Amino acid sequence: MKRKYFFVVLFLVLVMFLVGCSGGGIVTPATDEAKVKSVIQQYSLALNDQNWSKAKSYCVYGSDAYYSVCVKEDAVQVLYQYCNVVSLTYFVDIINVDINGNYADAYVNVHSVITACGYAENNNINQTAYLQKIGNNWKLYGAVEPSTPAIPSYWGKLYNSTDGNCVSSGEALDFYIDGVFHATINSGKNLSVKLTEGEHTFKVLLTKTQEVLLSGYKHEIVQEDWWFSYGCDDGTYPKDIEYKNTENNVNSSHSGQLNKNILLKNE
Repeated sequence: MKRKYFFVVLFLVLVMFLVGCSGGGIVTPATDEAKVKSVIQQYSLALNDQNWSKAKSYCVYGSDAYYSVCVKEDAVQVLYQYCNVVSLTYFVDIINVDINGNYADAYVNVHSVITACGYAENNNINQTAYLQKIGNNWKLYGAVEPSTPAIPSYWGKLYNSTDGNCVSSGEALDFYIDGVFHATINSGKNLSVKLTEGEHTFKVLLTKTQEVLLSGYKHEIVQEDWWFSYGCDDGTYPKDIEYKNTENNVNSSHSGQLNKNILLKNE
C-alpha cells in the first residue's frame, strides 16, 4: 500500500508541473502563429520521448517552464528506480493563440497519461501556455494551472525616444527587462509588452555597439497602460505631465502610467 501511495505522489508531481504541449507532427512555420504551435508540438514530442535537454531548449532558460521540465525529469528518474518502464503521453488541442508583439498566449486542452509499474494516471485540464519571441524563435516561459491563482499581468509599451535632440539621436536601442532581452526598437518607435504585476528592472543598450546606456532602472507595474522610454527628453513618449529640460544633449529615461499622470525621470 505504501508503494502505491508513493507512485501516486510521483504521478501528481508530473501532472502538477505540466506546461502546454501538443502531440502533432513537426510543421515548418510560415507565420508567428504557426511558429508558436510548432514550438508547443515539438516541446510535447520531446516530453513524450523523455528528451529532457530538447524539451528545455524550447523554454526560456530559468523560467517556470524550464523549471517544470527539470521537475518532470527528476520525478521520472525516481520512478525508474522502481519500474522498468515509465511512459509519458500528452495529447493537446490548441484552442486559440493570441499574439501581441514578442509575447503569445496559447489556450490549450491537455490530456496526459503517465504509466509506471502497472499504474496509470490520467489527467485532463485546460490551461494557458505563455511564450516569448527571442530573436526569430518562440520559447515557452510559463503556464497557469486552473487551480493556481495567476499573477496579474498588464500590457504596456517600450518607447525608443531617440527621435529628438540628444547624444543618441536616431539610434536603435536594445531593451532588456529583468535581465532578459525583449526587443530592438528603432528610433521613434514603440513596442507593446505584457509584464506581471510588481517591480521590474530595465536595461538599455545601444544596438550598433552594445554599449550599456542604462542599467538597473526600476519601475513598478500596477495596471494596464504602463510605459517606459529611453532616449531624448524631446523625443516620442507619453508626456503625462509637462517636463522641461534645457539640456537636451543628454540621454534620459522615463516611465509612467497613462491614466495616473505620473512621470518618473532618471538621467
